[in-house]
Amino acid sequence: MRTRTLSRAIACLVALSGVARAQTFKEGAPEQHLPPQITQVTGFGERAVWSPDGKRIAFMSKSFGDAFEIDLRTRLTKLLTGHFRHAGFLRVHYLPNGDYLLIGARDFKDIRTTRDRDEEFWIMKAGARTPPVALGQKVSEGVAISRNRMRIAWANTHGQYPDSLAEGESVIHMADVVYDSAGTPRLANVRELLRARRPDCTLEAQDFRRDDTELVYVCYRAPDKADVMGLDLATGKITTYRRLPGEYNEVEGVSPDGAWALVESSRDQGADR
Repeated sequence: MRTRTLSRAIACLVALSGVARAQTFKEGAPEQHLPPQITQVTGFGERAVWSPDGKRIAFMSKSFGDAFEIDLRTRLTKLLTGHFRHAGFLRVHYLPNGDYLLIGARDFKDIRTTRDRDEEFWIMKAGARTPPVALGQKVSEGVAISRNRMRIAWANTHGQYPDSLAEGESVIHMADVVYDSAGTPRLANVRELLRARRPDCTLEAQDFRRDDTELVYVCYRAPDKADVMGLDLATGKITTYRRLPGEYNEVEGVSPDGAWALVESSRDQGADR
């Protein structure tokens, strides 16, 4: 999820103990003055994700586009979704078994309607030689995927399921991805984790941590603010990691050891920016 007030928003590191780390800025285009620990690997793309073995990166060409994959050893780029007809995908992820989880709609109507109402999950087998299979589950924005288990968590809103969710209501579910004897994937053990309502909160799942005992998620506050939150999956206890009245803080990913998260933040623009 994005907001137009964040056209100059910065990314900051937030320790998942509630303490924010300072950040400094340099003049000029960032890609022209990369620090030694950052390497540009492609000239295009968005929403990059690591493969389970850390040897490849999958990414989207654009919103409602194709999924690609780059081999970090050879630097060869592979088109993953070019062998079948589709309406465009928003995201690509890896499951722990190496299969791809795609988010996309069956048909494209227009940007807003398709994104808010029609996006759903698809599974494509590792190797990307066959078309993906729909899981029959719609999704709002992103998905949290376990590093160790075939487990995902996602949010839904009234936009995807108007018959079961009231206007302004959102819910996060968790489920396991399983395969039948023919290798066809489906969702099992679906469980509701959290429910909220605007203007206080619109939910989006982000990532698991602590061996899947906690789900880190975003709470979007009307009209244009956001907070970094965590849900203990055993007790239901909610932890607020960063919530300031005048700030937008959208968690974008949790480190493999779970010690810190990358956050898209308006903190250095001042309050209410």
